[in-house]
Amino acid sequence: MAKHIYTSDEILAMGIEQVADLGEQCQIEYKMTEGELGWLDFVMGKYSIADCIADALDDDTGIVTIDFMDASRAMDADNANCGKATMLSDNTALQRILFCTYIEGLE
Repeated sequence: MAKHIYTSDEILAMGIEQVADLGEQCQIEYKMTEGELGWLDFVMGKYSIADCIADALDDDTGIVTIDFMDASRAMDADNANCGKATMLSDNTALQRILFCTYIEGLE
């Protein structure tokens, strides 16, 4: 059975609680937008969360497999206990996913 690939429109249409519930899956596949890919290109190599996303990105399709534990650790490495991707707009679906599925207290 194929995994569901989430889109920006789909994530932005969800309530915060619905996006947070995605965290129960441990990871999801998400199709990044052109703007999010531009953010990644701009900050890659400068922030752990960007490198985490880049490592999980299929460059041919723009689909990233987001592992919530890995992403949470990467965000903590950039800014402990913040739960946000550095320099990524709060208006993006990717930031909403990362913020809502952030896991506190990982080592």
